[in-house]
Amino acid sequence: MGLSALWWWIDRWRKSSAFMNMTLEQQGAYRNLLDEAALRGGALPKNERILAKASGDAVRWRKVRPIVMRHFELKPDGFWHNSTLDSVLKESMRRAQKQREYRARRGNANGNGGGNRGGSPYPSPSLVPGSLVSTKKKRRRNHVCPHTPTCATWTACTTLIVAEGRRQKAALKG
Repeated sequence: MGLSALWWWIDRWRKSSAFMNMTLEQQGAYRNLLDEAALRGGALPKNERILAKASGDAVRWRKVRPIVMRHFELKPDGFWHNSTLDSVLKESMRRAQKQREYRARRGNANGNGGGNRGGSPYPSPSLVPGSLVSTKKKRRRNHVCPHTPTCATWTACTTLIVAEGRRQKAALKG
């Protein structure tokens, strides 16, 4: 089972009536219910026991419920919905579908492999003594040895660069 994620716009949250008008306890229950709704595809059941447990504190649920549930609407489908969450989930699904279609067009349906044509559209980073050097093969293709005479292999060159960096670092400390 994969991990679930949800977009959260901090500036939007901080300007919302939920943030401005709720106590910390109410905010926590509200955000816990949003998480639960997201895990359930955007809908919370019309079941007080489930809502109380999902709020994070079934004992305090009766106290916070009136304020928290103002931000949810009971829809004709018989479930509680939050309009902002519904919009976010709809946009997430649209983007995921768009990404799947893009990968399929590129011959990269599983997210890696066939669509990778090799190389990078970006220039390789400057190889400055002491810099971190990636061991990824794509870096090797773009590698230009800065030494004279030129190193025989990529590994020899990066080993030399790392050693030079360590010497410079030690000289600065000493």
